[in-house]
Amino acid sequence: MASAPSWAASSRRPAGRTFTALFLLNAVTFVGYAVVMLALVPSPVLEGGHASGRPGSYREVLRHRAFVTVIGLNALFIFAGFSGFELLPVYAKNEAAVSETTIGVVFFVNTLVIVLAQLPIARLARGRRRMPVLGLLGVLWALAWLVVPLAGSETALTAALILTGAMVLFAIGECLHGAVQAPLVVDLAEPRLLGRYMALSALSWQVGFALGPAIGGWALSVSPSGVWIGAAALCALGGALAFAVEGVLPASARRTPLPVPA
Repeated sequence: MASAPSWAASSRRPAGRTFTALFLLNAVTFVGYAVVMLALVPSPVLEGGHASGRPGSYREVLRHRAFVTVIGLNALFIFAGFSGFELLPVYAKNEAAVSETTIGVVFFVNTLVIVLAQLPIARLARGRRRMPVLGLLGVLWALAWLVVPLAGSETALTAALILTGAMVLFAIGECLHGAVQAPLVVDLAEPRLLGRYMALSALSWQVGFALGPAIGGWALSVSPSGVWIGAAALCALGGALAFAVEGVLPASARRTPLPVPA
């Protein structure tokens, strides 16, 4: 196996210095993001305000059946889908003999596909039913995770190509998720409770991210291939459940709105 370039993050470097540098660089990017937000992005102004002045509560939000169903489905997708990002590098290195540098390239391709496909997919989603879009998301993520175990029995180069293909499929699913999930939460929310709706929606992500790697890490140690098959089954289940969720949504929220002419 070829050695990693001197600039690349690698477990072969003494004391993990390259990873430390990588984390510090990532921290700097967050600081830069904060500066841009504070300096260039204006604070939103709510039109009309909230005339009632009545404070909202999470209890009111949790009584909203459609919203709770939507974030429950989202937690499943995060658990079975996004959590795989935490497990894939471990599998790629330990089971498919893929180097850290190559793993970085695989994830870069995933990011590049998102950058190129997000806006076109968002435009295609306009005026379409939202739940079939999430159904397609479940199918794509299931296919992506079913492909991953094939990498464990191949050479490092072939394994890298297989994992790259899986990440391309997953990236398209991410774009579909982005076109539906957050806008749907906003459409379901009562304006005066929007912050609480968004907070509980974010919590559904955290629940999935907390449970997924914890359970998936254990499953990975038991069956490195089986964990991906299980994740694929759950993603496919989520895709099927999306059609059932459509039945509890109000008619006004079932489709992505078309843009209103200025």
